Amino acid sequence: MSKWPPDPFVAPTDPLTTPSSRFFRELHYSVIKGYRPLTMDVWTPLAEKPMGVVLWVHGGAFFYGDRITLPGTLFPNQLRDTVLEAGLAFASIDYRLSGECVFPGQLHDVKAAIRYLRHCARDLGINGDRIGLWGESAGGHLVAFAALTGDDPAHEGTTGALGVSSAVTCCVDWYGPVDFETLLQGPPNPNADELGRTPEELLIGALADERPDLLAAASPINFVSSRGAPMLLMHGEDDSLVPVSQSQDFAAALTNVGVEVELVTVPGANHIFMGYPDVTSLVHQSVAYLRSRLAD
Repeated sequence: MSKWPPDPFVAPTDPLTTPSSRFFRELHYSVIKGYRPLTMDVWTPLAEKPMGVVLWVHGGAFFYGDRITLPGTLFPNQLRDTVLEAGLAFASIDYRLSGECVFPGQLHDVKAAIRYLRHCARDLGINGDRIGLWGESAGGHLVAFAALTGDDPAHEGTTGALGVSSAVTCCVDWYGPVDFETLLQGPPNPNADELGRTPEELLIGALADERPDLLAAASPINFVSSRGAPMLLMHGEDDSLVPVSQSQDFAAALTNVGVEVELVTVPGANHIFMGYPDVTSLVHQSVAYLRSRLAD
C-alpha cells in the first residue's frame, strides 16, 4: 500500500539514458493536498562530475502553458538542447495556473522546484549550489520574483521539500511583467477574459481598483533589494503586450541597490520576440550568460 498521506514530494527514480544525456521524467517536486502533483522534467548531460542546472519556467499569461510547450518563435526543445550542449542540466516545471490558485501560489511552486533540485541534487547528478532560473513573460515575472526573494520566509511557502535554500545563482528574465500597477495603466490587455479581467487581476483574484494592495504585492519591482541574484533582462523594443519600459524600470531599480543586471533591448521585436529575425542568437546569448555563472 502506498504511503498515506503522501509525502510532500517524491524522490527521483532511475532516469532514462541516451547516448548523450539522462532524462528524469515527470518528477513530483510538490504534492499539495487538493491539487494534482506538480511535475518537473530534468535532463542532464553525461558527465563525470555534477553540473549546474537551469530551471525553465514557462509563460502564458498565468493561465496557459506547460513545461513542454515553448513560444512559437522557438523550435521544439530548442532551449533544452542548447543548455545541454553548453554542459549544463535543464529542468522544466508545471506550476499552478491562475485558475487553480491565486498568487503567491505560483511563486511558492517555483521556490519548491528550486528546493527540490537542491535537495535531490545527488540523485539527479547536478550541482545544487549552482541553480539558474530562466523564464518568459509570466514565467519571467516568476523567476524574477524568485531571484529577488531567495530564502525570504514571507515568500517561501510551505510546499514541497522544506529546510533547504531557495536562493539561486542567477536569473534570465525574458520580457516579464514586473510592475503590475504601471502595466494596467496602459492600453487594454487583449488577454482579458469575457468580464474584462486582466491576467494580473485573475492572478491576484481581485479587481485592481478594489485591491491595489494585492496588485502591489504581486509586483517584483516592489521587492528589489541588494539580496537579489544577478539578472539578465531581455525585452523586445516593440513589445505591445508587456512594454519594454517594464524591464527598463526594473533594471534601473536593480542597479540602484547594487544588484548586477544586464539589460538587452531587442530592436523591432514584439512579445515573444515576434518579428525579430534571429531569435536563436538571443537563445545563445542567454545560455552563454547562464553558463558563465553556472559552469565550473
